[in-house]
Amino acid sequence: MRQTGVRVEGALRGSNPRLSVAICRGLLGTAANALSDAQVTELRDELYAIGNAAVRTYGTDRPQPFKTLTADMPDDDRVAIEERAAILEFDGKLPRDKAERLALGQFASRPAGSRH
Repeated sequence: MRQTGVRVEGALRGSNPRLSVAICRGLLGTAANALSDAQVTELRDELYAIGNAAVRTYGTDRPQPFKTLTADMPDDDRVAIEERAAILEFDGKLPRDKAERLALGQFASRPAGSRH
């Protein structure tokens, strides 16, 4: 892990703690220079949603339902994943659970700017 010099200890407080835009910019380094505050916030929120899904999936001994995994995602992203899963299920003749996992994996592997 690269050393950024950004202190995040104590930065997460409140009922819904999130890193501030300033701390996110520090963690992103020079890559953040080309991003607006709204874009940094969107990226942060998407990473939190993906992190929460990963914790729900891999932090338990049993797989979690698809609806639980996508619950924290923005509506547009969740709908896009659900639509992709439906296409994979119907056109690809895949079982629904496999189509959902594949759609979520495809979504997570796309660059953040191309997710909408």
